[in-house]
Amino acid sequence: MYQEDNTKPVEVVCNNCFTRIMGLRVDGITKVQCPRCGAVMVSRVMSRRHVQTDTYAPRGQQII
Repeated sequence: MYQEDNTKPVEVVCNNCFTRIMGLRVDGITKVQCPRCGAVMVSRVMSRRHVQTDTYAPRGQQII
């Protein structure tokens, strides 16, 4: 049976250092780590009007 590929490229802006990052959205979830500051962003599409974004600072650092 044929399966659709639900992978889309997404441009994300780091909430910590405001660097533009390219990531992949797989089944509505985007996980990206910033190469500049090391923060990890996890974004979930809840509905067409609601996107939940969580930002995690690297160990030993605080969100700026």
